[in-house]
Amino acid sequence: ANLGRPGYGGFLLIRFAAPVHTPDPLAVDLAQQIDQVLERSGGDWKILIRELDGIEVYSRLSLDRVHVASVIKLAIAALFMKSLENLGKTDLQAVLDMGTGGRSYRQLLRAMLVDSEEDAAAVLQREISANQLNIPRTMEAWGLKGIDLPARRATVQEMVRLAEKLYQGKLVGSEATQILLDQVL
Repeated sequence: ANLGRPGYGGFLLIRFAAPVHTPDPLAVDLAQQIDQVLERSGGDWKILIRELDGIEVYSRLSLDRVHVASVIKLAIAALFMKSLENLGKTDLQAVLDMGTGGRSYRQLLRAMLVDSEEDAAAVLQREISANQLNIPRTMEAWGLKGIDLPARRATVQEMVRLAEKLYQGKLVGSEATQILLDQVL
């Protein structure tokens, strides 16, 4: 009578929610080669190589939170474009020709994304605030709430997810996506 009831000699059935990916021999060989190079190089490496369809090719400590330095500027750029969209700006090319502090927004984006200029990042972050974008809510809506903009900390997985979502057009509209991709590709 007690068969199948928890605590009375029953059973526990556990299933994977998605099929488990079995790496092909080339992926295994690549992982071994990367591991060998990293062992010879020393250091503390955090790496994630993932195909756009989500299949991980290689991962090493990709869930560790790290200081992502200038890579965080990609998030700042996407948030800036989102703040413009939330203001109802429809002609982003024209808006980017406007600016502040003697430079156009286009120049500021380039300086931040290409030249890694901290002053440009600070100006664009002030513009995001002035445009009243709720950054935590936006990051959560994007599925990126673990990215800490002020501390510039995130996991490698979160930063890869940010880049993927930008590339796939899931963060901002198509015009804004293309503007940002033109800067970083």
